[in-house]
Amino acid sequence: MRERFTQEFNQLLINSIFINKNQAKSMKKFLTMLFFVIIATLSSYAQLSESFDGTFPPSGWTISSSSSLAWSGVTAGTYPTCTPHSGAGMAKCNSFSVSSGTAQLITPSINFTAAPIHTVSFWMYRDAGYSTSADKVDVSINTTASPIGATLLGTINRAKNLAPVVAVAGWYQYTFTAPGSFTGAANYVFFAGTSTYGNNMYIDDVVVAPLLAPGVAGIGTPASGATGILPTATLNWTAPATGGAPSGYKLYFGTNNPPTNVVNGTNVGNVLTYDPTPDMVFNTTYYWKVVPTNAAGDATGAPVWSFTTMAGFGDLKGFVLNCYGVPVQGATVAAVGPATYTTASALDGSYQFLAIPASTYTVGAQKLGYNTVTVPGVVVTASGTTNQNITLTQPGMTVLPNPNNVTVSPNEFFNGAFAVTNAGCGQLTWTASIGSWSSANHTWFSMPTLTGNVAASSNGSVPAYFNASGLAVGTALSAVVTFTSNPDVGTIAVPVNMVVAGSALVPVTNLAGTLTDQFTGAVTLNWTCAPGAGFLYYTVKRNGTQIAIVPSATTYNDVLPTYGSYTYEVAAWYTDGQTAPASVVVEWPNPTMTWTPAALAATVWSTRSKIVPLTVGNTGQGTLAFEFPDYTDNAGHSPLAYCTAGSTTNDEFISRVQFGTINNASASYPAGGYTNFTAVSTDLEMNVPY
Repeated sequence: MRERFTQEFNQLLINSIFINKNQAKSMKKFLTMLFFVIIATLSSYAQLSESFDGTFPPSGWTISSSSSLAWSGVTAGTYPTCTPHSGAGMAKCNSFSVSSGTAQLITPSINFTAAPIHTVSFWMYRDAGYSTSADKVDVSINTTASPIGATLLGTINRAKNLAPVVAVAGWYQYTFTAPGSFTGAANYVFFAGTSTYGNNMYIDDVVVAPLLAPGVAGIGTPASGATGILPTATLNWTAPATGGAPSGYKLYFGTNNPPTNVVNGTNVGNVLTYDPTPDMVFNTTYYWKVVPTNAAGDATGAPVWSFTTMAGFGDLKGFVLNCYGVPVQGATVAAVGPATYTTASALDGSYQFLAIPASTYTVGAQKLGYNTVTVPGVVVTASGTTNQNITLTQPGMTVLPNPNNVTVSPNEFFNGAFAVTNAGCGQLTWTASIGSWSSANHTWFSMPTLTGNVAASSNGSVPAYFNASGLAVGTALSAVVTFTSNPDVGTIAVPVNMVVAGSALVPVTNLAGTLTDQFTGAVTLNWTCAPGAGFLYYTVKRNGTQIAIVPSATTYNDVLPTYGSYTYEVAAWYTDGQTAPASVVVEWPNPTMTWTPAALAATVWSTRSKIVPLTVGNTGQGTLAFEFPDYTDNAGHSPLAYCTAGSTTNDEFISRVQFGTINNASASYPAGGYTNFTAVSTDLEMNVPY
């Protein structure tokens, strides 16, 4: 049997990079320092973070109670049923089992000297059970580990219908800000669970961290640089996506820049909108800035935005007429600009919009049976009147023949058509549907196009195919084609009837197409047909276009114009008509193989493996087929091309391996036989040849 090394050892020889002991120590020291830097960075932000996933109470935490009410750590909740907000655990207060009392869950001492203001946030599960039971968690803070004299930060009730009210049961995050007087090195946060014999209470993910000043707010409306703004508009913005949560917003607003002469830094509260009072002045540019703020300070870098109010109000009037100048009553008229205004045309076709903002509008009108018409760029001036008439066009629709009756021979394929005529003055869009079939056979009639447009005072031809393939003499089939119109000027139902009579036409069968020359694109078509009386010729189509008439032969040679996939159709023609064509697809492929990455490479440690993805693509024409043979390494060897080995033979073997401190030898069977050397190892130094 052949002796072989594992793939991991081959990778070690080719790809691995070893680090000696001194280098390893240096790396360990570097990683340790990096770890401390990361911990220090995190610690500078979060003074305490606890998710209750381990031992309870967590290290440094304490619990106390004057009754059997108590805090404990659990991995799943009952009464109500819930799971931890994150991780594997959460803190539980057993208020479902104890009718009264208070239990304290107390944090370790927290140092607040790093920042002037700190926040306490946590998640609490709110549920709908025992909705009148005011089980609650009071959050307080003190400079000692005793709740006596502690400052209450806030209260959260368990029942979702009690303050703060929430719509559905689930986890909710609550954040309280510690008073600015808590700036010392020793501070304790208390979670006091009080039971009134409702459901259990659960909290998770407690974080005590410095309060950061908010980031900048985002602009809402009006957009900066906007014009034509109504004097009654409100200012709207979005909450900052970075920094601490704002407790309010300072607004600067005016006609000067920086803005101060209307509102100068007033805190408008924790809101996202402001309604200027009194209303703004026409034709005036305003500037505004919003600065989020909280106890930690104001946002920095807030931009100044601007907009210009509209010039004033004006009137827009006109008439809605048809193509012949006749007034159209009841049309819906709209003017779309800074706002949208709508009205209906009167008996005389008139419409009017009085006292609308001076601006540029798109004016349009529509009515059932008419084409919708829009007129862009209509300017309404301040204190002026703009007149704009609107002409509504109207199409008509007729369809011929009606009914559409044909008589065909057995196996005949008849190319029929409908003529759709529009005698009106507007564009017609028609849609056809086929129904009311007389039998389950729906292949005898088809329409390749089921919708289209016909311009005013013109007509269009709509193909309709009748196929009698395989039908016997005397077969009579019917259906109904329904034409609808847009705009709606009526619906037309056209009966379609096909009767099969006369002598059968022999169709083309067994059509085959072969690409005979990959370099030139030569194609040979062959088919079978024993034509009967009245035969004329064969037609050959490529991708729907006729390319040849073949008098009698049942073969045809073609040359494709370029690479790609082509559909050939061959039909037999008789004095009574043509047969349904036979079809075949011929592909002239020109695939182009791509692969990413261009070369497979990886650095792999001993006893490890690594998968390197390879993406194969085809940017050419046609189908690409590929396979991976045994690979060859950069020395020209084929590591996977092993010879056949038996249980008592190893005609190929590695006689000796010397590498570093490794020195192993083996011999051919029976003197030596197979020996497993995959577990051996040696130390190597970088930049030293072996």
